[in-house]
Amino acid sequence: DEEETSIPAGFSPAITNLATAPGFRRRGIGRKMLRLAQRYVHRYWDYDQMGLYVEQTNEAALALYKSLGYVEEVSCDGGDVLGNLWYMVLDMSTRQESDAQLLSEAEVSLS
Repeated sequence: DEEETSIPAGFSPAITNLATAPGFRRRGIGRKMLRLAQRYVHRYWDYDQMGLYVEQTNEAALALYKSLGYVEEVSCDGGDVLGNLWYMVLDMSTRQESDAQLLSEAEVSLS
């Protein structure tokens, strides 16, 4: 069976929460999870954009997302718990990476 995306016109797939356990941070796991999600969205859903939400005060996450090409598009209110968020978007239509490049970057070592 073919998967139906059912995403309304003008919108793109988005990640609302990405987290790694404290003991596994700074190992590239978040980057690899994002790269796999980007590959899946582009290859199987045929979307050229992907978005995500991030707290505006999370400097480490912002640096990661910007290094992957995401740009801050809209400021959002995250409520009492999260505060202000950025909705960031990646335009994948200009990326020329092959599946082999994405897969090699997505190999995860948890040791």
